[in-house]
Amino acid sequence: LRSRHYKNLPREFELHHWNYNDGYLQDVFILNIKDHKNLHNSLKLDLEKRIFYLEDGTYLDTKEKHQEYIEKLGITIK
Repeated sequence: LRSRHYKNLPREFELHHWNYNDGYLQDVFILNIKDHKNLHNSLKLDLEKRIFYLEDGTYLDTKEKHQEYIEKLGITIK
């Protein structure tokens, strides 16, 4: 995805998929590497549904919910 659509993205940034279902694979957030790692440390992936959820069982099943959670953690989306 990066090599096709984000060739000019500086190396200190990574692409974060909020949903791994086929229709959403190109719908990503751009985060710096450290924030991306910290975000993943607080998320769990439901392999069957292919989306993330939180420790308390809350599913981040829309892009808006995922963005709100990222911002709640104080992470800046590029």
